[in-house]
Amino acid sequence: MEYIGPIIISLIVLIVVFLICRELICWYFKINKRVELMEEQNELMKKMLSGGNSQASSSKTSLEDEEDEDFEENVGWAKDLSVEEMEEAQKYVDKLEPQQVVVKVIPKDKMKVWSLKYWNSHKNDADFKLIYKKYS
Repeated sequence: MEYIGPIIISLIVLIVVFLICRELICWYFKINKRVELMEEQNELMKKMLSGGNSQASSSKTSLEDEEDEDFEENVGWAKDLSVEEMEEAQKYVDKLEPQQVVVKVIPKDKMKVWSLKYWNSHKNDADFKLIYKKYS
């Protein structure tokens, strides 16, 4: 019974030393910063994946009436995109105006912003891939 007091104090001291050492190790190896960055990346990826799919407008134009099998809705990302394509295209998506699309020019491996009319005249060409479309 007389050893319980020193044992409890020793346990408390060990826990405090462990917590201090843990913080020092996390700081030294930048683990906290890495976790922050990964959480930010996850949020950005969720935002990119949900994209503009919720922005579909109720008033449709004649161009919107055309069915596009690569898309679930009239606004947003194509279904079969790689993460790299989405990351590259995101630079353009934020700057899109209504009636514009982001297209990948396959031979040059570059992204371009086109008008919807221009895309409709080239959409059957195998050298181009529709990445993102915005109607409203």
